[in-house]
Amino acid sequence: MRKISFIIANDTIFYSLDKVIRNLIPSCHVDIWTQHGVNEGAENIIQSKYPAFYKGKLSIFRAFYIKSEAVVLCNDWSSEAKSIIKILRSRGIPTVCLQESVVGFKDKFKRLEHSDYVLTQDVSSGNLISSPKIIPVGNPRYEEYETTKVAAHGRQVLINCNFTYGIFEDVRQSWLRDCVSTVLKAGYIPKISKHPRDHGNLDEFAEYVIPSSVSSIAAQIEASKLIITRFSSLIHESILKGRPVIYYNPHGENFNYEFGQNFEALRYANNKESLEDAFMSLSQKHIDVIHQDSVKYINENLIIKEKKPSEQISDFLVSADLHLQRRKPSATAVFDYNFIRTLSLYIKNALTHSIKN
Repeated sequence: MRKISFIIANDTIFYSLDKVIRNLIPSCHVDIWTQHGVNEGAENIIQSKYPAFYKGKLSIFRAFYIKSEAVVLCNDWSSEAKSIIKILRSRGIPTVCLQESVVGFKDKFKRLEHSDYVLTQDVSSGNLISSPKIIPVGNPRYEEYETTKVAAHGRQVLINCNFTYGIFEDVRQSWLRDCVSTVLKAGYIPKISKHPRDHGNLDEFAEYVIPSSVSSIAAQIEASKLIITRFSSLIHESILKGRPVIYYNPHGENFNYEFGQNFEALRYANNKESLEDAFMSLSQKHIDVIHQDSVKYINENLIIKEKKPSEQISDFLVSADLHLQRRKPSATAVFDYNFIRTLSLYIKNALTHSIKN
């Protein structure tokens, strides 16, 4: 029986991997770890759904003792993840990184370029990364999305507020002001869906804010006539639901990810005037045109096969030859800069916790 381990950093990643884990349990020995030092909702969900399979938080030290034929993760570019990958590789254990969302490519982080295998959600993503073993499989989080026609009388517009982890947080307020004023000017009702890890103060927009989570976002999209967002997986998720999207980018972000051009279901705006123009155009489009273009977008930009992505991933983990030749750990492989930096942070946090107690 093949032994597969999973490293899960947050609740969103858990929901992406949930079906894969469920598929594997009957035929594999499954261990589930959460990321050390991170508490973003994963631990409680795992302990609730898979208590017998949860092993605890995986630190760089525990990585030396993992016994598994493959380790699956969704982030291979953090300092701690890169150190764990090197440790596992030195022990002959391959890592498999699943692209669970849209991510930025070709920057200093080199996302999805550190693992031994990369499972991408589309072909174009695979073309943007340098990894010898890339397998396009689709994305499990999109499996249950059904393209439906938007109600012609709908007046709600969803504004996705996802300024997280210090990325462009300085433009959050001005970005929201542009979006809210555009929606109100056109006579529609703005609803700001606040990402659970966006910790900005939205008191200025309190009457429009609705909390969001991985379990509620699909219903929020379906209740809306169209969506305004910055860089986000909500672009795919909304179009999968048959809802048109405006990618509003006045701050000039560039994540080297190609969502696609020349689609009625997706418009781009880089200033307030173009946002208003895009909004008026999309809000007046006939629902049949949007529906047809959403299907066209999905077929050209996402992998939708007869076999679900979770099944393709499970099949790969069960049947693929994942063996790596065992290599003797070297000082460079283990105690590199990232490892030392992660180790120092670990010791610092441990000491701080000890002093407080």
